[in-house]
Amino acid sequence: MVNGHFQQGSFADVLRERADVKQAEYMGLMHEQMRISIRLEGIKSYIQSLNGLLQAEGLAIIHLRDSSATSGVGKPGNRSKDMPLRKPEWDGMALLQIAGTILSRSSGAIHADVMVPLIFEVESAPQHKKAKHSLVSTLRAGAKKGLWEALPKNQYRGVTASPRLLGV
Repeated sequence: MVNGHFQQGSFADVLRERADVKQAEYMGLMHEQMRISIRLEGIKSYIQSLNGLLQAEGLAIIHLRDSSATSGVGKPGNRSKDMPLRKPEWDGMALLQIAGTILSRSSGAIHADVMVPLIFEVESAPQHKKAKHSLVSTLRAGAKKGLWEALPKNQYRGVTASPRLLGV
């Protein structure tokens, strides 16, 4: 800042730097969330095996909360009963349209792993994997149609927001 005025580009530079820091933080948290989900699945499997031994010895078994009972998996409109629910803001929209909306709002490239929890209510690593598989298929199809740009390693970048894609 010089004489109370921003130098040209300095605000944009600070803004970009902050955006990069937050994007890196978000990616780190997403990685941590995925790591925790995988670990939870492993512990759940171990406890289920342990319960067989506990029961055989006449001891009390360990009761776990069934995450599928509260998740709403299999909501009508999903093609598979194993797909996680979409977040309420995306109800009634095609996955292609949802992806286009997210990419048009993003300032840069975005990885499919980051998009999954933006779209779906994912509660486990297997749900994340299933949702990601579906999303990546849609993202590839949209890139082939020229709706957005496909980058290496499941990253995508919006080109320009198409009124047709956004439902305008």
